[in-house]
Amino acid sequence: MTIILWLLLTLYSLNTVLGHEETRPIPQFVLDYSPMVYLYSEENYYPGDIQTYINKFKLCVPSKNFHSIEGLQSRIKELGAVEIPEEICIHQDDDLLMAQNLSTFFDVDLKHTLQDKTISIWFERNTRNPEFLINSKYFFMTKKYFNPKADFLKGYKPRNMGVSPLSPSNLVVKYHYKKNPKTGEYIVDYIDAFWGLFYPFNEGAYVMGAGPWGNHLGDWEHVLVRFSHLAHGFKPVAIWLSAHSGGFAYEFDKISKYDSNLTPGKKPIVFSAKGTHANYASVGQHAHDVPFFFSALSDFTDRGMLWDVSSNYYGYSMDVYEDDLKSVEDYVFIPAGEKELLLGSGWLNYLGRWGNEKLKKTHPLQKNGYVQWRYIDGPTGPIGKRLDRERICERDYVANNYIYWNWFHLGSKCHIRKTIKKGAGLDAERGEFVGDNCGCLLYKIKPIWLRRGLELITWRGLLCYIMEFFTG
Repeated sequence: MTIILWLLLTLYSLNTVLGHEETRPIPQFVLDYSPMVYLYSEENYYPGDIQTYINKFKLCVPSKNFHSIEGLQSRIKELGAVEIPEEICIHQDDDLLMAQNLSTFFDVDLKHTLQDKTISIWFERNTRNPEFLINSKYFFMTKKYFNPKADFLKGYKPRNMGVSPLSPSNLVVKYHYKKNPKTGEYIVDYIDAFWGLFYPFNEGAYVMGAGPWGNHLGDWEHVLVRFSHLAHGFKPVAIWLSAHSGGFAYEFDKISKYDSNLTPGKKPIVFSAKGTHANYASVGQHAHDVPFFFSALSDFTDRGMLWDVSSNYYGYSMDVYEDDLKSVEDYVFIPAGEKELLLGSGWLNYLGRWGNEKLKKTHPLQKNGYVQWRYIDGPTGPIGKRLDRERICERDYVANNYIYWNWFHLGSKCHIRKTIKKGAGLDAERGEFVGDNCGCLLYKIKPIWLRRGLELITWRGLLCYIMEFFTG
């Protein structure tokens, strides 16, 4: 009898951890503390719906990835291709790519017509050919010709009170467990609510009036709210705001909250930058990827149109299964309800790019700048953003933003800030002057003449920036 009870308890614990249920509702507290995003007042590209977006594309492997797929080039030659094609695409019977069929792997059989041996070479699903099992990380969603001002790339404006009926956000809830050393049971240690914010188009930055540089189809940003398990329930303790290839982590209590009759001071306020949709905690000018005192490459935020991401969303919970023999992890996404069951989770398991690869030099939309192209590769989706992270930062090394010129990864690692990093420029709130962006050291100094004097001595905050870079 004791053995049977022990087995039942073990099975119950495992089921709690791994979750074999068909659906798993989203906890109410996750929605109570969901972000309120202010889009830029002059934004041209708004949030979109992944379903509307996906079926505008075909799924292709570009020639630069052919060498990564074992046996692919020899298979192409067996078919007698005159030249290696620029891309090879999945064949869709109904010529429509859907969220459900963005599965992680494709069995491959290559087909072609005798009349055209380069253009009409397609991948086709074929379970009889396990020899050619291709990981979707080599794929791009491809649209050969597109107009950056097309309606499907503009997304949909949120409506009153931030409600967005046509552009759902994308929520993944990850439960992190620990084993109780006394009882041996698995209990929830903390929960991450990953809010994936999808925009059909990323408009790049302008540098000294020229640009935009760094445009791409498909744009994934995210806000992660972390909840700790306390004696009285779950409490939000930290928040991560993605910005380009880096971002910022803050103590949750330090972020500004949206206060209304419906949401009395619970929901964190996030500011989305014009065009790039990078996320910040304040209004103004935010230099990125280069030192702040060279502000030619900057994002701009203000209190434009409000987007309540919890007003419409696709919700999933994520379990992770580890295969010790193969040293791999398998992510399993559990739908929150009927809407998500219908949508499927193939799109969440897709490891490839959500947009074209960098356009060729000959493409009419492409242009080369001094250090940047006008159109670059599309981004990876949520599964490429470290959903199963221990540190709240997306990267192990983050000092404010991921700095390209910091080749040696000097400075702090994942640091959770205790003070909001304020925007600079004329649009900054609280009377901030141009260039005042040296961090928390000088923010609280009064009187104002003393603060300005110290800023002047430190070369408009350069020394403060260096200090902040190394300490977070």
